[in-house]
Amino acid sequence: HGYLHLSGTAGNYASVPDAAALDVTGDLTLEVDATIPDITPATEQTLLSKYNTLTANRSYQLILKTDSSIRFIVSPDGLYDASNSVTSSSSLGSLGISDGQRVTIKSTWRQSDGRVQLFVKPNGGSYQQLGADLTANAGSIHSGTADVVVGAADGGTYGVYIGPIHRAIIKDGIDGTP
Repeated sequence: HGYLHLSGTAGNYASVPDAAALDVTGDLTLEVDATIPDITPATEQTLLSKYNTLTANRSYQLILKTDSSIRFIVSPDGLYDASNSVTSSSSLGSLGISDGQRVTIKSTWRQSDGRVQLFVKPNGGSYQQLGADLTANAGSIHSGTADVVVGAADGGTYGVYIGPIHRAIIKDGIDGTP
């Protein structure tokens, strides 16, 4: 089976233009199936985003941080607010995930109360939650006009991912319709 191999170079990513089906404004699930060469990268790496700071057009972003934790950001108005950015209290490493391992990283966000849950599933395994439930205080997600980008944000200039991404899915709802 094929995959998208990203070199970590600015401008190296995959994207689709904004479309109504990608403008999820309520409950949201993001899933990224990737082989992670380095679970503690030198800089943050974006797995999946509909997030462009250059045009104040932020909706959501899923990030692998340098300590192997996962960060999720959601915006209700296209702007950044720290209360809408949360990071898992557990890291991939604390769950036994190691460099070069294929995993699926999943985030869910519930509109009614802002609850965020972050999960990881080793290839062939089952989902484990990365720490406790978190809260990102957005009442709805900014639909915006930013492209959906796999492996970067800001038009391919921020948080460029290094390694293979096998699949990225955006679901309308908690484990809802892709």
